[in-house]
Amino acid sequence: MTRPSRQLRNCHSLLFTTLLTYGLVFGLETSFVLLAIALLRRVNFVEFPANAQQAIATIVNNDLS
Repeated sequence: MTRPSRQLRNCHSLLFTTLLTYGLVFGLETSFVLLAIALLRRVNFVEFPANAQQAIATIVNNDLS
C-alpha cells in the first residue's frame, strides 16, 4: 500500500482547515442573526415613535428653558 504524498496530505489538511474556518464564521453569523431576531422581537414598533417623540419634546423643552 502506498502512502499519500506529502503534497496531497497538505492539500487535505488545507481543505479541512478551510472548511472548518468557513463553518465557524458562518456558524457565528447565524447565531448573531438569531440573537438579533430575538432582541428585535422585544421591540414594540408601534409604541416606539410615540415614546421617541415625547422624549425629544422633553429634551427640546429642557434646552429652551
